[in-house]
Amino acid sequence: MGHRARIYLQRPGTKIAVDLGERELDVRPIRYGRAQFEHEGKTVVGTIEQIDPLDWESSGAMPKVLVVQRQ
Repeated sequence: MGHRARIYLQRPGTKIAVDLGERELDVRPIRYGRAQFEHEGKTVVGTIEQIDPLDWESSGAMPKVLVVQRQ
């Protein structure tokens, strides 16, 4: 079962994150965990640097997740 989240992706060599909208993550998002999702027909993998709100599970809110790709 996947987890819906609003994804902000920061690609290698950039300091700006791009809002990709809502995506389905393969696993429950946790800080410094691995994120994997589909974007434009390709699998994107990165590290979750931030989650907002931190209590997204207990509050029922959809988390906003900053995913950073490393080189």
